[in-house]
Amino acid sequence: MIWADRKKCHYACCIPIKQIRICKGGGCMTQDEIKRICEKRFLELGANKIELQPSGKCWTLNGDFFKVTTLQSWWVLEWTDNRSYASNDCFEDVDPMPYDISKTDILEQTNLLLLK
Repeated sequence: MIWADRKKCHYACCIPIKQIRICKGGGCMTQDEIKRICEKRFLELGANKIELQPSGKCWTLNGDFFKVTTLQSWWVLEWTDNRSYASNDCFEDVDPMPYDISKTDILEQTNLLLLK
């Protein structure tokens, strides 16, 4: 398990990676917070949460399928316009993004993907 470096953020002190907070301009977010921001925006734009087998949960809007993947060093929005691909977890990655990103930037990236 990877642990947070106490010097990077005043909130981080020996906590698992999903809880690491990366700071930018005084604002800190965890992987889960980034995922919640994206998924809330998906809902606001009219996307529906669905479960496909065997790939699991994703979102759909206007025939496209979306999901947010959070990894250790970065996170990415993923999409496909092919239901079969989505069912098999074969999404195309939009640009990988760092965790030191503002809420405004997250919303902008989400809008660019869903409102294309």
